[in-house]
Amino acid sequence: PATVLLTSLLPESTVGLDDLLAARATDPEALTLSIVGPPGVEEFVAGIAASNTPGSSGLSAIHGLQRLSGFSVGELDGTGGTLGRGDIEIHWAALGSDPIQSIGYRFSRGETCVVVSARVFEEEALLELGADCDLWVQSATYRTSVESAIEAGASEPDRLRTIASHALAVEDLGSLASRMGIGHLILTQLSPPPVFGFQYTRIVARDFEGAASVASDGDTYTP
Repeated sequence: PATVLLTSLLPESTVGLDDLLAARATDPEALTLSIVGPPGVEEFVAGIAASNTPGSSGLSAIHGLQRLSGFSVGELDGTGGTLGRGDIEIHWAALGSDPIQSIGYRFSRGETCVVVSARVFEEEALLELGADCDLWVQSATYRTSVESAIEAGASEPDRLRTIASHALAVEDLGSLASRMGIGHLILTQLSPPPVFGFQYTRIVARDFEGAASVASDGDTYTP
């Protein structure tokens, strides 16, 4: 990739970035990688790069390369803005910062658009960002399962409820998708993972007439 857009600096959003940077040490044709994310991303990426340097330098030498592939880092500070990447326009919006800054992205080309978000602490900002998009990619927690676990005797119920409250609920996605006018909802990073995808898509369908899918690794979706 030429650009990596981070929705937050939580591990669920950044896992694999260290491997990506290290792997570029063996690619003589790798272009400068642009990494964009919320405030703190510059320090975060600098830390990864510093820890990778000894091994990456060794790999570059083994592969006969003269330099490590470069990268640039951009911090998105504020409530929103626009990024240009070729013929794709990227709008970003801050989706809250309690307890960590979260960002959503809207990708537009012509009349087609896709919105991607993860942690959402301000629903109104999401509703504005994703209005009338063809695809919405979103992570969520099934809060009913959390309550079932608590009823079954799970320890630390207050902590479990707090963890669940910091993610959108599967039970609310259908209503949100309808309010945004989404065509197709893609569910990802689900907690807990469903045994069968239809378990969650049927819940979404209670309040949403569009298509809904549970994504698996390697899946491809086209607006």
